[in-house]
Amino acid sequence: MLLVVLLGGLFWGVGGYLAHLYPERFHAFGHVLAAPAAVLAVGVALVVALVAFRARPAALGALCATMAVTWFCVLTWTLPVVEAEKPMRPLALAIRADLRPGDRIVGYRLDIYSSLIYYTDHHVDWINDPADLRRAVCAPGRVFVVITQHDRAEVERAGAFGTRPADLRPIAERGGVDVLLRAGSGACGP
Repeated sequence: MLLVVLLGGLFWGVGGYLAHLYPERFHAFGHVLAAPAAVLAVGVALVVALVAFRARPAALGALCATMAVTWFCVLTWTLPVVEAEKPMRPLALAIRADLRPGDRIVGYRLDIYSSLIYYTDHHVDWINDPADLRRAVCAPGRVFVVITQHDRAEVERAGAFGTRPADLRPIAERGGVDVLLRAGSGACGP
């Protein structure tokens, strides 16, 4: 019974966290948690019934099978939908298509998106300070800037891209994250 309570709490907690973090998307994609939750509920009910009928070896087997099928559902049903919603892979592929030797990639306040390195197969400078962002953008050479739209508006207001932010050309956008390219010609301005 403790297992039922803990697993129910786990699903309730994950669902609540995702619904709070992504309210619009959760209502559209929350159904992907239904299959693993249903398998888990049926499996645990079967285990409880087998224990009640004193079929303990069968209950242990049912518990192991329930966990295996639940993980199978998570890996084949839930994970692909979650991965498809993540913005970094398509953004990184857009960068990779335009990447030249000597180009730099800067991720501004995107520490959690280390998959950018994986998908671009390129070094990424992680920057959290607007002054450091300005230095990176204004340095000679081409630079790709990966930044959330919220942070982009904030640094543009603060002048972190210099007096000529139009030199930053949008390459891609997905899920509130922009990829901008500065070709490296001309100065950023005072």
